[in-house]
Amino acid sequence: MEVTILGSGTCSPSPRRGCAGYLLETGGRTLLIDAGPGTYRQLARHCVDFASIDEIFITHMHVDHINDLPAILFSRKHCLGGAPKDELVIHGPTGFSKYFSLLLNAYGSQLEGIKIKINDHSDDEWKTGDITVKTLPMNHSLINLGYRFERFLDGREKSLVYSGDTSPCENIVTLARQTGCLLMEASAPDNAPVPGHTTTSQAAEIARKAEVRLLVLTHLSPENDTGGLEEQVSAIYRGNVIVAADGMKIRI
Repeated sequence: MEVTILGSGTCSPSPRRGCAGYLLETGGRTLLIDAGPGTYRQLARHCVDFASIDEIFITHMHVDHINDLPAILFSRKHCLGGAPKDELVIHGPTGFSKYFSLLLNAYGSQLEGIKIKINDHSDDEWKTGDITVKTLPMNHSLINLGYRFERFLDGREKSLVYSGDTSPCENIVTLARQTGCLLMEASAPDNAPVPGHTTTSQAAEIARKAEVRLLVLTHLSPENDTGGLEEQVSAIYRGNVIVAADGMKIRI
């Protein structure tokens, strides 16, 4: 499993961080997780063939997590020598199919002719190839879906969990239990918590409770992007910790 950090920031403008976007490559499959502003360009920078994206996973419908989705679909139709014949599957939380219908209505013929299947999820589990995907709803101002991706190699489980946006809740601990890597939002500094989001120390506590092997702090606002985050985490969580950066690749 290899995950590429396409965007590790929030809706607050940052010259160092784009909005949420992650690429998971495993088992011969290419999965895009969230598609916030800047994802389109980052995919091109990493030489990702848009036609090679097998499935897209959206956590929630806030602009900083979904705004580049129409651009990605537009390119699949017009800039790849004709729309790919393979069906693109897009997953999202409850209500996503209704949102996507509104999106198609807004863009009209620009996105017509692309084979797309939309799946809404809540507390679900399914297989894509040899990857097991599990979802649970998180605690945010909109319905937000956390994702867990599991794959067994030589009898050993490789797994990645992505929180999306959430305040601390039991579901993120459950979903992240003993995962190999937790991509955990830490958008708010400890001294200025924000409803529906997680602070650095809260992210560390979630990783400690879930006994994750690697904690990756992401979705960092400029207010919490001041350095020293690893030291804050290490006072609570004894495992490995990485502060995400755009363009970073992590092998699980």
